Amino acid sequence: MSKAPWERKLWKQQDYPDNHTDSEFYVLLKEIQASKYNNADRQIIDQRIIRQDFLSFYHLVMNTSFVYVVFCYLYYYERDPLPPCIGMTALVTLLYVVNQRSHRLLTFKSSMLITFTMLILSPVIKSLSRTSASDSIWTLSFWLSVSYLYVNSSSKTENNTPTNLSTNILLANVAVLASRLPTTTEVFCFMLLCVEINIVLPTLVSPHNILFSLGTHITVYTFVTTTLGITYMVSTLAVAIAFQLLFPKWFIYWKLHYHRYDNALLSGWDPAKPIIDR
Repeated sequence: MSKAPWERKLWKQQDYPDNHTDSEFYVLLKEIQASKYNNADRQIIDQRIIRQDFLSFYHLVMNTSFVYVVFCYLYYYERDPLPPCIGMTALVTLLYVVNQRSHRLLTFKSSMLITFTMLILSPVIKSLSRTSASDSIWTLSFWLSVSYLYVNSSSKTENNTPTNLSTNILLANVAVLASRLPTTTEVFCFMLLCVEINIVLPTLVSPHNILFSLGTHITVYTFVTTTLGITYMVSTLAVAIAFQLLFPKWFIYWKLHYHRYDNALLSGWDPAKPIIDR
């Protein structure tokens, strides 16, 4: 006498032991394993996406570091903020004229609104942290930068347009650092430069552009060399190379050999919600 098919029902009495494993489970497991090792094209696509994600995150870190490059340029070296501010504004304006599209025009209007807002709030921001210790400001700025990197890397939008949350975190970080600058002019120029570099410029130029990437690397690594020394520059460069070349390979190896396809496996075998009779 054949048994009735096994059902995934805890409340139903069945002619199967408690540790019974249904044959359909093994069939599903074999299908998952087959798709894991036989779909070579999908693996190649996944590897390209992983390498692209690592490279995009690296460019994001490099671009975000400009906040501290500009801040040290004004705060520690006490340089005139007007020349770099005028130069960057002219470059952004030129790129807008060359690449004038509807969504970029909308971004330009938003940027102008932010600019006038910063102009009005600069005197207020300058005196925000007069009673706060510098260590507290640096710590707060660090965690805001970490939050900005996390939000910006985990939420992707079309045309490299930053999300509202990432923009607000960036502006909060910039405002916190700007509050340590001594003059209103420096506060406004610092905030304007940070907005143009981190918000406006990525919508106009791809971070993978050769000229843009080359200028970013020269600026950041020259800053690290002159500020911290050649040893820190070499160490930073070694970490950057490892992050772009070695880390993606390790992640791909882990995904191919150790990553468990739990979502596919549990989609039909996860614990069902109990049905309670009323």
